[in-house]
Amino acid sequence: MDEERVKSDYEEYLANGYRFNLVVSILDVGLYFFGIHVLSAAIVLPAFMLRLGASDFLVALLPAVQLVGMRLPQVAVPFFVEGKRHLKPWILVMGTVQRLPWLLLIPLTLMLAESSPGVLLALFMLLFLAGNVGLGLSHPAWGDLIAKVIPEHLRGFMMGLNMMIGGGLGILGGFIVKYIMESSRFAYPVNYAALFLVASVIFWMSFGFFAMTREPLAPVAPRPSDLRSYFTSLADLLRRDRRLCYFLLYQVLFYSFVMGLGLFMAHAVRTFSLSDAMAGNFVLAATISLTVASPILGVVADRYGHRLVLAISALLYIAATLAAMMATSWRTMYAVFILSAVSQIAWIISMRNFVYTIAPPERRASYIALSGTIPAPFVLIFSMAGGWLSQSTPLGYNLPFGISVVLTAVALLVLVMGVRPNNQ
Repeated sequence: MDEERVKSDYEEYLANGYRFNLVVSILDVGLYFFGIHVLSAAIVLPAFMLRLGASDFLVALLPAVQLVGMRLPQVAVPFFVEGKRHLKPWILVMGTVQRLPWLLLIPLTLMLAESSPGVLLALFMLLFLAGNVGLGLSHPAWGDLIAKVIPEHLRGFMMGLNMMIGGGLGILGGFIVKYIMESSRFAYPVNYAALFLVASVIFWMSFGFFAMTREPLAPVAPRPSDLRSYFTSLADLLRRDRRLCYFLLYQVLFYSFVMGLGLFMAHAVRTFSLSDAMAGNFVLAATISLTVASPILGVVADRYGHRLVLAISALLYIAATLAAMMATSWRTMYAVFILSAVSQIAWIISMRNFVYTIAPPERRASYIALSGTIPAPFVLIFSMAGGWLSQSTPLGYNLPFGISVVLTAVALLVLVMGVRPNNQ
């Protein structure tokens, strides 16, 4: 194939041909995050686990299962996708694996929630892990594809708009959660099965829009021919790119947020004796806030850089956790969930986009995989520590909350001092 012709056609695509893919990508990701808001991993899923008899330790592991399942498998993916002309077929297969668990949970919840809650809890954790492994196996290729089909100057705008659409629909999702949780027509466990059904429909609609993506041909570089050469090339990246190493250190420290995020709902339920119905109210408040914040954060990222938005994310998480530590009323938990939701959206908008800016295009999938896989063991450590500390010390939730605040502050310093923008 004539590489010069491919390069010329791809440059023409970036100048004039990206608009259709921009639209379907926005609809794909916007709908996907709509489904995520319906099944909030910080609110709805912990409440479901608590109804099944889960301990604080197990609830605190939920973000770890999510992040480790998603991130640990990523390191092997670039070996299969880097140097490939077409990334879309791989993503379609893994995207199917990612979505199937939510369909399976519908009948399982109806059959086992009351008769065998412990069995259902174990199956839920396994299916949740399987779905996130599917997400992890698709993520480096999906990120590479997005960077391939969307021009750099529009990526922050696109992610901000994605979050706004997902959040705007998520407001509807908040009302859906609130209605289902409060309605006598959806008594437990039908209420949670209904939420799994709603989310599944949304996730498959998102998948349909992704399938419409038109993948252009783009220049590719040769990839290592065997796994040993591939892993040697990853080690070379870490030795050569000091900024990447500082960025990975920042990520490791910042992932201490799982100690707070995994326990906010347990703290609210156990400290203030809240019912399941409050989950809908918290989801609604958090979703409205992130819907308003998302486009603003996207514009800030494109204009002033993704590093600034990552710093904002850290500051908002610190504020959310301090609010949880000082809460004397359940009403304060609204502020906790609002601040943490906006923090997570800021992180989602700019984390991946920052990786795109420091990675050479031919090794983009490897940079995405390294930034996903290397912090993964620490996510598990932080989550286990958070759950254990909340149950084993007189300070309860305040000890893991306090540790995560300190580590997030250190992460912010590493980001500001060590991870310089491209022009510095």
